[in-house]
Amino acid sequence: MDYLNKLTDYLNILSRFVETTYHALFRYIETTYHQARTMSVSKFVVSHKAAIRLGFFFGILLVMALWELAAPRRRLTVSKMLRWASNLGIVFLDSFLVPPLAWQHLLMSTDGGFLIISRYHIVSLSRYQ
Repeated sequence: MDYLNKLTDYLNILSRFVETTYHALFRYIETTYHQARTMSVSKFVVSHKAAIRLGFFFGILLVMALWELAAPRRRLTVSKMLRWASNLGIVFLDSFLVPPLAWQHLLMSTDGGFLIISRYHIVSLSRYQ
């Protein structure tokens, strides 16, 4: 019986969370819809670039996950959770860690002259400093 009470409590918490998230999302969509009706498409895309990119990322991620569940191409040798966690880790590293390190390397190497771009003057780097 105690297990059933805990399960009911968790379901109540989850339903409240879903309800508040739904209402917040609905308000965001409503204000975004109003903004989209009153501004040009280019201004709307520029002002909501992050939300659009995240929407496409999670939408494609969901489609690919469902596709993999519906029609796997080969037998699993590693668990799906481990494989998806490592793939999402690679996405995280590629999105948040590699670009700052690349810019740091680029800006630090312009003084020393060992970077190919600065050696052959392919790109003017003065505007990035």
